[in-house]
Amino acid sequence: MALTFGLATIGIMPPGGSAGASALQGLTLNLATPLLRKSCGPLLVSFILASVATVLASTVALSVGPTQSLLANALGNDGLKVAAALMAKNIGGGINYFAVAAALGMDANAIAAGICVDNVFALIYFPASSALGSGLPDVDDNIACNEKGVEAERSDNVAMQSSDGVSVERVSMLLSLSTLAAWMGRLIGGKSNALPVSTLLTVLGTTLVPARWIEPLRPAGEILGTALLYIFFATAGAGGLS
Repeated sequence: MALTFGLATIGIMPPGGSAGASALQGLTLNLATPLLRKSCGPLLVSFILASVATVLASTVALSVGPTQSLLANALGNDGLKVAAALMAKNIGGGINYFAVAAALGMDANAIAAGICVDNVFALIYFPASSALGSGLPDVDDNIACNEKGVEAERSDNVAMQSSDGVSVERVSMLLSLSTLAAWMGRLIGGKSNALPVSTLLTVLGTTLVPARWIEPLRPAGEILGTALLYIFFATAGAGGLS
């Protein structure tokens, strides 16, 4: 993102991005999102509680003081969009940030500004979270007994993944599945809600489908999804200082 931002700013790439870059940005994000989604697992209740707390805290923060006016002065109409994208990122990670940014039609400069702000506050957030969790038992220890059955089911897949984690067949299958999820998301949710719908369908699928069918696809899905995200990052910075 930084490289393409710099190249566009000094004029080597078209300033302000291009229609092709915008189309590529949407395509890579729509394909990468299903590839990187995980099943819910035993932490679903904790995740729901944390998500609700994040939404409530973000709503209170926007309602108190001059927060909204500061955002409007700094980023214009994209101020509240950046706030919504950062709230989503705190719930589900970086993929949520870019998914919300794409769904709300955020400007590339606003996307970059939100990332910079997030990186600064991460220097406070992660040490604080580590301090709050220090001395507490690890979650994995509490659910280890429940995982024994799952681990026994996955043991046969480990050898398969180590010897044949990525193949043309699996990459083709993953691209077909992610394309199907993106198409169904667009069909059900329309252009603005395609990503949330496709994400929901993917999470439901990975949760309900037997693990022996999903686990062999995970290594290839991680690699393919990450590669697509790198392309997305490059297109997100292609606008430069337009």
